[in-house]
Amino acid sequence: MTYQSDAQFYIRNEKRLLPMKTPEITDIKYLCVFPNYYEYGLPNIGIQTIYRECYNHSNVLPDRYYLPREEWNDKHLTWEQRLPAAEYDIIGFSVSYEGDYLNILKCLEYFGLPLKASMRDENSPILIGGGPVMMYNPLPLADFFDAFILGEGEDVIHEVLDVYQKNKERPKHEILAQMANIRGVFIPSIHSGVHTVQQTLPVDIDKNPAYSIFITKYTVYEEETFTIEVRRGCNQKCRFCYMGTRLRPARTLSYETFTALVDLGLKYCSIIKCFYEGLETSTIEKYLSYVEEHHGRLRVGSQRLEMLSEKIIAMMAAAGQRKLIIAPESSERLRKVIGKERIKNEDIIKYMDVASEKGISDIGLYFIIGLPGERKEDLDEIVNIIFLVRQHMNQLGNRTGHLEIGINPLYPKPFTAFQYAAATYPEEAKEKLTYILRQISESYPVLISTDFVDEKVEKRVVTDKDNSIVKVETTIGTAVVYSQPILSRGDMRLGDVLLDMYRREDTIENWKECMRSHDLISSDYFRGYFISEEFPWDFQKCLVSSRHLTEEYTLAMNYEPSSQCFADCSKCQTRCMI
Repeated sequence: MTYQSDAQFYIRNEKRLLPMKTPEITDIKYLCVFPNYYEYGLPNIGIQTIYRECYNHSNVLPDRYYLPREEWNDKHLTWEQRLPAAEYDIIGFSVSYEGDYLNILKCLEYFGLPLKASMRDENSPILIGGGPVMMYNPLPLADFFDAFILGEGEDVIHEVLDVYQKNKERPKHEILAQMANIRGVFIPSIHSGVHTVQQTLPVDIDKNPAYSIFITKYTVYEEETFTIEVRRGCNQKCRFCYMGTRLRPARTLSYETFTALVDLGLKYCSIIKCFYEGLETSTIEKYLSYVEEHHGRLRVGSQRLEMLSEKIIAMMAAAGQRKLIIAPESSERLRKVIGKERIKNEDIIKYMDVASEKGISDIGLYFIIGLPGERKEDLDEIVNIIFLVRQHMNQLGNRTGHLEIGINPLYPKPFTAFQYAAATYPEEAKEKLTYILRQISESYPVLISTDFVDEKVEKRVVTDKDNSIVKVETTIGTAVVYSQPILSRGDMRLGDVLLDMYRREDTIENWKECMRSHDLISSDYFRGYFISEEFPWDFQKCLVSSRHLTEEYTLAMNYEPSSQCFADCSKCQTRCMI
């Protein structure tokens, strides 16, 4: 994609479901910030949902900001109103992954604000952090924010705005003291070290569905796309997945709400992209069939193999989707450890055959290395799966189809069963990846990429170079493989490390040097933890109990199959919530 020269180009080429508000009728200015480029940030329906909630709140002017390109002018101005960002009352960051932490500091510098919250005066905006990574451990960023939202934001944002509206003439520290009483709001200057903060209550997604309110082709999708969150949370109990524990209970849009959103989306574009995790096959088929029957072009992401069907693949192919993405994760033995034992290798080939028959040429497979209990034979099985799939693609006459392989280490996350597990050191991760690649490259050409995963799903142009390609996408070899375990499981001492890193190139060596200069030992963040240890993030009260997490980790270490639960947990008092 060719990146355009200024923010206004993107704004002019958007379709909006909500007309832009005018500043004259508002008394609170709220800036929604996604700390990465527009191409990645615009499709994020989390920030769009918060924008919509602010829009619907009385007397609030919502605005947006995405990380500008270095060469752009007016980087301190907001995207819609073209006002200085520092003049806004509240600035809310939605953070999707740890790799954007340094971008947060870059945005603050563009705004002309002191980076640390303690250096900003009473007249500066209130900075609020939210989004997926803030849900499990906001402490590494505590020096830079005034508040964090721990959990889902649709309901709590209205409480935050109400408190601000009633107290806006008071000093900022007094406003924050009032916000500290809201469930799910963590104020570092008030709560740190002495308080327990409860996660926000689950949102009724039928009343507050998440969907696109901005549509454009100038994103990683490269086509106008209307996105719907069909399912929030997941009941599949994968032991490495924090969204499955933080977004309990799993909730699904009613069929009536879903069809109404599809009808709305088709007024603006032809492509409907659906996100769902762990949804039963019959329900998926029913919902996606509505899109097809109403002449929408269907788009879906990674599929759970055990819930895939020939009908789902046929609908994907009929809509022009070129790639089937599934996540075997590891060997069949280790799938029992992580809670995905229902996935069988023979099913991969079964659905490959269906995809090929329906005209889907590219296959994507995602793997995790460094899982607890991993042995050399598990890596060998990953190689064998890749060989099996590539060989089968060729036998089907699909030599020009790409086999796209995602291989990344386990990054243990707080509030998962694997929060106790050891992370893989960068050198070990590189050694394991090299072992896998060496064997693949003996038979097939291998392309290696550390860029974002290819999100474009239309049929690509086939060239003479496309012959038995195996494309490997990985974070191994980048600074992410070192910094992410540290930032995921770190505490407030990392604030000064982030400040130092902001002025340096983002490399593993620079991270190591910064850690040493602040007397922090990297191995403390990579080691395995005892289940009796206290974690920095234990000040939060999650909706899933620590007892449940320790039991799941113990089962994993004993290689016991997980008991899969497909019940409606909103109607069940299960011990995972006790």
